Amino acid sequence: MDGIALSPLDMNYDRVFYCPLANYNMYSVATKTLKKSASNGTVALKDSDITNHGKGVSQADGLAMDSAGLLYYGRLTNNTLAIWNTSFRFRGFVSDVGYRRSDKDMEWIDSLAFDTLDHIVFTTDKLNLYLAKSYNPNEFNFRIIRAPSVNQRKSYMYSANAIQ
Repeated sequence: MDGIALSPLDMNYDRVFYCPLANYNMYSVATKTLKKSASNGTVALKDSDITNHGKGVSQADGLAMDSAGLLYYGRLTNNTLAIWNTSFRFRGFVSDVGYRRSDKDMEWIDSLAFDTLDHIVFTTDKLNLYLAKSYNPNEFNFRIIRAPSVNQRKSYMYSANAIQ
């Protein structure tokens, strides 16, 4: 597992979404299943406990959930920030709208979070170049990027129905 995000408050934090870096699939598991399994001292899941939401068009690293159940993630194969509405079947991405593709600035989107002003904030780090041993320490390799979230949503910890 690499990317991980919890479903929002309005969904009672009922699912943990995750993706491995080794494939293009998005998965989730019920939090009650994790709690029950962990109460025995270890987490042991059966295949039937895991929901495979399908294969996307890219691997993803970091994930972040907003208050309306939109999951933000970096599409590593084309350097864009994508959004998936978790109420619908996963099709790789729903929208890149508002998040321009940038091979220079958005290479390897890694960690994602929300600030208190309803922005999505994410880091980029060119990890792919480091792993390929083509990393140039004389370039800007790390960035923190801030962009407006969709419909000015807050993080998953807030109710989407709260008065702004």
